[in-house]
Amino acid sequence: MPDSGMSKPVIIDIYCDDIDYIDEWCPDDPNEVSFLLTVLLGPDSDGGDYFYVDVCTPLMARRLQDKRSLLIVPYYESCQSVLEALDAVLEECRGYDWFDMSQKLAKKFVWEYEGMAGS
Repeated sequence: MPDSGMSKPVIIDIYCDDIDYIDEWCPDDPNEVSFLLTVLLGPDSDGGDYFYVDVCTPLMARRLQDKRSLLIVPYYESCQSVLEALDAVLEECRGYDWFDMSQKLAKKFVWEYEGMAGS
């Protein structure tokens, strides 16, 4: 059970440059899916930072060279199922403040500030 003083990052918005209308998209083969999802996460709905998540199925994960920001789904069911899988990862990134949460998130996904001094 998470510490009651710790908060979970909130999904504020999602974007996918590869797929228009990701919330309505249905792939030709749900076992062969790979796309980059840009997720705006924050401590609450008032603002946050962008994180880049490679959403893919196990079959496609084997083909990727950079595996550090993967969110592997067994097969693509819907955008909602991806958000549910993402939410499970966010549970692991609970923190006492945004700095704490963002440091944990940066270990799972590519953070917009990655590589900048002080990040």
